[in-house]
Amino acid sequence: NNSGYLPFERRDAAITLCETTGLVTNESVVQLLSSFITGDKRSILPPLHELMNTGKHGLLRWIPFHMMEALICFSERLNKELKMIVKSIVSLFHKFVDDQHLSGKAWESLFVITLLIRLVTRSFDPVFLPFSSDSNYSLSFNTCLKCEIPFETIKDVPTLLENMKTPQRYPHAAVYYPPNSVFNMYDVLIAVYKKRGHRDLYGYSLKEGKQIPKIICNHNFKLRVLVRGQPAINNSKLRMWTMPSEKQHEAFFG
Repeated sequence: NNSGYLPFERRDAAITLCETTGLVTNESVVQLLSSFITGDKRSILPPLHELMNTGKHGLLRWIPFHMMEALICFSERLNKELKMIVKSIVSLFHKFVDDQHLSGKAWESLFVITLLIRLVTRSFDPVFLPFSSDSNYSLSFNTCLKCEIPFETIKDVPTLLENMKTPQRYPHAAVYYPPNSVFNMYDVLIAVYKKRGHRDLYGYSLKEGKQIPKIICNHNFKLRVLVRGQPAINNSKLRMWTMPSEKQHEAFFG
């Protein structure tokens, strides 16, 4: 059934079956999240198969309306960090739906969802997330800040950098997605702490069409990626921006 229609009762019964038979663990939910990118049936809890569409080559595709309900229910059984990430992913999916009528905004949410899922599942990408695969990063989203300043009040990158808080565990990846795209250079930032006193910065500028920012990006960032809704056929660099190709974008989103 590719329509995405499934009675609520059957969906709720599938979710309950996962919960009551001990299928919901931190590890199984991480595997489930990875299926958003891979479509691998083996990563999906068997009762949830009917909450998916079947795509090309037998790959399964999420029906977000149903999967968000499953993830919210499962989140209550997860450790604190994973629960926070799963709830953030659900919120971003709701934002994606709400913003579909707004130019560019829905696409931004989808990029951040994919970024978070790749980080939490350690499905790193050589272009967008060139992280060491043997490192088990702890993860935070919009929270690794000095307590005296609300995230919503930060209006520029320098203020954010000044107010980033060093994590409690290492290695750590702190993802920041400022509300309403208030920064003039980066829409998404990641601060990677491999060890105490060592911070690498990754910046992403999200553009709906083909445009290239006229501003030269901040040279203090280890990686500066221009993510475009209409990427070029070939990858390139300009004004210190890394501009992935169309195929590299497709590989990242899965």
